[in-house]
Amino acid sequence: GATSVDDFTPTTGTITIPAGSLTGSTTISVPTVIDAIVEIDETFTLNGTVTSGNNDNTNPVGIGTISENLPLPTVTITGTTTPENSNVVFTATLSELSSTNVVLTVLTGNDLTPGANQATSGLDYSAITNPVTITILAGQLTGSTTVSVFAQPDNIGETNETFALNGTVTSGNTSNINPIGIGTITDDPLDTPTVIITGTSTPEGSNVVFTATL
Repeated sequence: GATSVDDFTPTTGTITIPAGSLTGSTTISVPTVIDAIVEIDETFTLNGTVTSGNNDNTNPVGIGTISENLPLPTVTITGTTTPENSNVVFTATLSELSSTNVVLTVLTGNDLTPGANQATSGLDYSAITNPVTITILAGQLTGSTTVSVFAQPDNIGETNETFALNGTVTSGNTSNINPIGIGTITDDPLDTPTVIITGTSTPEGSNVVFTATL
């Protein structure tokens, strides 16, 4: 429910229903507070006490509802650019603060970006095959848990490779439910090949053979 001071301004007043009427000639307006947190609709009560007149109840209660005026937050996943033999770290972030926890489950997969140089699961990184949970706590923007994926050394000279972390929002209110983060693996400088040319020692009248080797 709504919280006094944080969500609305506490108010007192008097409502009078004139004799012969069904509705009070005075209504009470309760100012609500604008905040930067995306929330579900919240309610609060107006508690009444009958001080004059004849009726069968003396403590009527009214319910007021405060609806959210901010759009639902968007959740994004970002991955680091990391060299082989270290961890690629993924972090989930909200565009706006939320009043409830946002929970995601994540799994690794292929980078479906057109033209991506695809990293290979099992060869270039250790895949996540059992779902891992990232939780963004209420009132925070960033996931309280990050996911580390080990980028394996392969002793092969190659360009940067990418892979995806595919997320599914399982709890909380967001404008998107399937965010995708991209992790990048840079090559180990020691894997860059060196070209060596060797020539044979050959007697006159025959060919000297040269061989290029990586």
